[in-house]
This record gives sequence, structure tokens and C-alpha cells, in this order.
Amino acid sequence: MYSVHTIQQLLLAARYAGSDVTLTQGGGGNVSVKSSDGKIMFIKASGYTLNEVSPEGGFVETDRYAAVSALRDLDRSDKSRSAIQDEFSTLLGKAAITDQLRPSIEAGFHAILPGVVIHTHPVYINAFLCMKDGVNLLKTICDCNHPVVDYYPPGYELALMVDKEYGKLNTKSGGIYLLNHGFVSWAETAEDAARLMDNVETSAKIYLGELKPKGHEPSIKTDEITSMIRNTGFTGSLHVSSEGFVTEAAFDNDLAAAVLNPLVPDDAVYNYGRIFTTDGKTLPDLPEKFILIVKNQGIIIGAPTGRTIKNMEETLTAHIMVRRLINGRGVPVELPQEEIDFITGMESEKFRSALK
Repeated sequence: MYSVHTIQQLLLAARYAGSDVTLTQGGGGNVSVKSSDGKIMFIKASGYTLNEVSPEGGFVETDRYAAVSALRDLDRSDKSRSAIQDEFSTLLGKAAITDQLRPSIEAGFHAILPGVVIHTHPVYINAFLCMKDGVNLLKTICDCNHPVVDYYPPGYELALMVDKEYGKLNTKSGGIYLLNHGFVSWAETAEDAARLMDNVETSAKIYLGELKPKGHEPSIKTDEITSMIRNTGFTGSLHVSSEGFVTEAAFDNDLAAAVLNPLVPDDAVYNYGRIFTTDGKTLPDLPEKFILIVKNQGIIIGAPTGRTIKNMEETLTAHIMVRRLINGRGVPVELPQEEIDFITGMESEKFRSALK
């Protein structure tokens, strides 16, 4: 059983983190709150967006100590990375007190950190975290000394490193930079955790300047392209994007090529291998979920549901914004192929991506 105050804190954290596509996108990011005795953790469920967290659902009641044990006591001997990750994911699932939903794969580090935890993928912060030597500049800009965790995939490996860094701090409030991923803050209240997040994001945004779309208007011959797609047997939903940043990829060949290469885990989960380019005259073979860049015309996104399309579009929006913010200031650091393969092969991420 949980108190009204606890759930109110969870909702406040979720509303804050899910309020702006520049903070979190699609099913990414997560929030958690601990019970007053610290034994129970309430965390956003895997595959749900932050805006879907409500008093009625979208979160999982989890045995916090079981989640910590899953991280710290897992036997890694003679096991591959994938086997360790899958076992960790299974143990997190068993830590759920109710079995209707699955805890976020990042429940491991949420269980380690105290109080209210907010984890986002903020584009203005990620511009530094996805840029060579960018985090050192960010530390100078925001006049804060949050520790840095190098890139590790979501789940066991990342949680292990967060546990290590938090062990050096052991504070009731603070933040950690996650390279090629995002930022995590924690405090005794949702308001204070959000304030910590805002301090860094605002400093980054002031330094970089607010980014605006270049103003390209989509001019896709909708009926013609749609008919071509339907003639391939595609029966899902189709969406012509009017999102300004997304549309830019249709008018910039270099950008269209760059977006194929993930910068953060969600790029790999939602869009890797699903972005295609056409001149509008012929179509490539399209899978169940795709982003079709029609050169000099615009972007069409196809997927089984509008919810999935929204997740894909928001993820691409953030990716393009981060690349534009880095452009001219530094060198982007993309995820290595072996890490992309690892993420896309993770059972937990396949689960999250597969949710309609």
C-alpha cells in the first residue's frame, strides 16, 4: 500500500520530465519515488511514456531491496554480456510486487539512488554529452561538479557504474552525467530534483542559445507517396511529419546520412535500421516501422499505431536537435556498432520497442 503523497511526488516528477520534448522523448526517460521507509520503489513501467503515468497506472510498485540485490549480487562468472543483462532484467521483473507491468530496465540505478529520481534525455545537455570533450565544457558552464559516467548500455552495466559513482557521494541530492545518454538527478522532493535538472539544462541552453527549426515546409505529394506505400502491402498508420526539425533531414543530405548513426540508446531502440531515403519515384523495401525521407519534400513515418509513430518522431527530433547544437562547436561521438548491436539485441529493449 502506498501513501497519496508518494504517488503525488511520482506524478509531479513524471509531469515535469514529460512536459517537453527537449527533456524526454517517446518512451524514454523515467522517474521513481521511494516509500517513507525506503523499502518500496514506485517507478515508471517499461514501454510507457512519462505522460502516461497516472494514479491509476503506468508505474510499478517494486521491492527496492530486491532490485538492489539484483544489481549487486548477480553472479557474472562465465556469462556473456547478453546473458548477464537478460538475467538482470529477469531479476528486476521478479522484484515487481505486482506483475501486471514490467519495471524500467533502469530500475537498478533508480533503486540505488535515494528519494525522488528524475532521469531525462535533455537535448541541450546531451549536446555536450554526445560531443567529444563536451562534458568538461559543460561542467565549466554550469558551475557544478556532478560526476560523469562513461557510456554503458541501459540496464546492468550502467546501473553498476551509477552505483559506483553514487557510493563516492552518498548524498540526499545530486546529479550524474551519463555520456551519450542523459542526466539523472535526485532529491528528497520532486520539486528539488527538477530544480537540479533545470539548473544544468538552463545553463546549457543559455550557452548554446535556443535552437529554432530552419523553416522548411513539407511538400510531399501525399496521395502519390501514400499510394505507393500501400501498394507494397503496408497496412499500418502513416504520418507526414510537420515537425520542423524532423523535416530538415529531407533538405540536407549530410543530415539525412548522419541520422542513420545513433548518438544515444533510444536512437538505436526506436529508429536504428528503420530510416530510409527515396527520391519519391521508387521505394526501398519498408519494414513494419519506418521513417522515409523523401528528398526535398519531407518525411513520412509508418508504424502499426500513432503512439509508435509519436515515439519515433520525438526520438528523431531530439537526435537532429543534438546534432545541430554540436555542429560547428565540436565533434559528435556516435555509438560504436558493437554497442548498437548489443542494445538492439537486449530482450528488455525489444520489449520496449515492440509495445504499440
